[in-house]
Amino acid sequence: MDDFIKKMIPSMPNASKQDLQDLYNHERLKRKIHRKGPAPKLLGDEECEICGQTANGYHYNVLSCEGCKGFFRRTIINGIKYTCRTGVNNCDLQTAMARQRCQKCRIMRCLKAGMNPAFVRKRKNDAVSSPYENVTASRPSVIVNKLPKDDEDLIQATMMPWRISLCTPVDFLDASSSSQNLFYRAISSLQLHIKKIFIAELPLVDRFSEDLLDIISESAINELIFLHIANSYDPVSKAIRFTDELIFTADDLLNKFTVNLGIVRRLFHFMEKFQQIIDTNFDISIIGLIAGSIFFKPDRGSSLVDEENLAELSKIHEKYISTLRSYIERYRSFNKTLLTEVLLMFTTLRELSIEYKHQQVSQGLLGALIKSMSNQCEISPEQLQQLALNHRFYHEQAHHMQLFEN
Repeated sequence: MDDFIKKMIPSMPNASKQDLQDLYNHERLKRKIHRKGPAPKLLGDEECEICGQTANGYHYNVLSCEGCKGFFRRTIINGIKYTCRTGVNNCDLQTAMARQRCQKCRIMRCLKAGMNPAFVRKRKNDAVSSPYENVTASRPSVIVNKLPKDDEDLIQATMMPWRISLCTPVDFLDASSSSQNLFYRAISSLQLHIKKIFIAELPLVDRFSEDLLDIISESAINELIFLHIANSYDPVSKAIRFTDELIFTADDLLNKFTVNLGIVRRLFHFMEKFQQIIDTNFDISIIGLIAGSIFFKPDRGSSLVDEENLAELSKIHEKYISTLRSYIERYRSFNKTLLTEVLLMFTTLRELSIEYKHQQVSQGLLGALIKSMSNQCEISPEQLQQLALNHRFYHEQAHHMQLFEN
């Protein structure tokens, strides 16, 4: 560089040192590698002339990355003929994700940029001398179809209310209080928040009566709450962080708010797993589809739903699951286990909901008995019987889950 600058100073007396350095770098990058002799030294910020990724040197006469170098070599050696995934032979390789590149357009870009098939060292018995001479194999590019319009519409119509419910501040009731019931009041606030912002704006809810929607909402609300809480979990501090003042750790739930140990363990395990497999910024569409699938699950109050509405719920739920599967296969195909892990979330959320309801019913029964015994209020035999039946039902559900885990 110093010799170059000294040569250029007489012809460019008014140029600054930086200008001369820039000129030197420009001239250096203009040089093409020859079949003999060393390649020009790179600066480190050069881009591949084929795909736009970071280049690591000159390969087969073109400044390119390691990936395009290997792709060109395999194509030449194996004599593969590709088919353009769009049929126009003009795909954009600069912005497409790695798995969405068109192989036909990629090889044409390699040849157009100047990659020379003659520079590829072939194996001893290779008979193929160029990518389109003596073709022995024909393999089309992998075609990744767009999602159908009705799937895209369902994703947008479900994702937006869920995003708004996450971004809109929750009106926590008496959040500044240090009362023992603070956590349960936060849950109640979330319940009202989700019903008002998410459930009320869900697509397809207008197909059902208000009475049926109330039944479905009450059955699904706890699962939606726990899904919402998972977005507020901070894996660093291992705490649920609703606001800067409203923070709950596992010890807080156990010792201050007497939440059942099984619920706390299951909840924090779920939140840790959720944060590991779900990017809460990138995967908001997946989370929205999970929430929609939870709400329209056909067993919500199934004993109170007639056959026609039950069939409609099943149809909508199947559509959500199908769209969720298609979305993951289309946009997250590189994660081979994501779909399985997402489907397992439904089971975990259902188990959390049953355990939480079991604790709520148990506390309600105990509170009613205490009040009745202290004559603070009169509890009818019918009310006590209903509380006892609810307690027995959720106790049996929790017991079945423990047997299944063991």
